[in-house]
Amino acid sequence: MPNNIPEMPFPKQAPSSNFQPKSTVLAGFLSIMPGLGQAYLGYYKHAFIHIMVFAGAMTVMVQSNSEALLPLLPLFLFFYWAYNIIDAVRKTHIYNRILAGGSMEELPDQTVSPALTGSMPAGLILVVAGLVALSNTAFDMSLEWLEDWWPVIPIAFGGYLIYLDRKDKK
Repeated sequence: MPNNIPEMPFPKQAPSSNFQPKSTVLAGFLSIMPGLGQAYLGYYKHAFIHIMVFAGAMTVMVQSNSEALLPLLPLFLFFYWAYNIIDAVRKTHIYNRILAGGSMEELPDQTVSPALTGSMPAGLILVVAGLVALSNTAFDMSLEWLEDWWPVIPIAFGGYLIYLDRKDKK
């Protein structure tokens, strides 16, 4: 496990007056609005990301005229909402266990925030998505073709993952 754990609000030494146990019930209740439970625990970056993903999905769902996407968005939102509650409660248990004298080695690996590094595929996807959106807003170009061609995105991503898997096994 790495020695440097970025953005961890967990106490690193024995309990002191600065750290008080957090309520798992309150963290779960606050997470009914995605991100608030994480903010309660001090995960401000995670909270912001959760709020933005939820707000983005809600915006797409409300503004979408596509009948193909409409059933998928509420399903995604339900699972994302449930994930937020479970994540906040789980992080509260970890926080309280460490506060009670547990060691940092008890932290699961997925709580470590990934470092922001460059990615050519992700950068290209964002540039293309931005250009498509710009062509619609600035030049009033129709996006009806996107409804027929959106499956190319998961196919390309799946192909990229297969390529990475094959490359790693050589």
